[in-house]
Amino acid sequence: MTTVTHTSHVHVDAPVERVFAHVKMPENFYAAMNGTFRAGDAGHITKMEMAQDDGVGSVYEWESRVMMIPFHATTTREEFVPDEKIVDHTSTGVTWICTLEPEDGGTKLVQTAEVSSKVPGWARLEDLMAWKGDEDLAKMLAFYKEAIEA
Repeated sequence: MTTVTHTSHVHVDAPVERVFAHVKMPENFYAAMNGTFRAGDAGHITKMEMAQDDGVGSVYEWESRVMMIPFHATTTREEFVPDEKIVDHTSTGVTWICTLEPEDGGTKLVQTAEVSSKVPGWARLEDLMAWKGDEDLAKMLAFYKEAIEA
């Protein structure tokens, strides 16, 4: 298994509960993602089945285009600790890990993207083609920060 990992963080001037309420919603994730992919658009949700409290077992389907190639994928929420952590795994091989912790009267929001593949080298190729890793994570977090602090 080959895995490429990117991590970024930002301080949000809002309580952890407010930040978590925003980042747990898939539609807010895709709003933050759009505009960061250099090879296409991050996509949009086509179907959503959220579990109780939007937690483990929530599933949403989405579609996007990368280099003019249409992608249809499914994301499953695998871990959900209110006000602390969310782990969503996509059928494309990307696992998104979001963690939150109190920091200086606000919240430290950390976003990690792990691109994995059983095919040697594929994770690195997918990572290089689709986006700019740490730079795009920082853009996503800036988008979250602006939306939450507004």
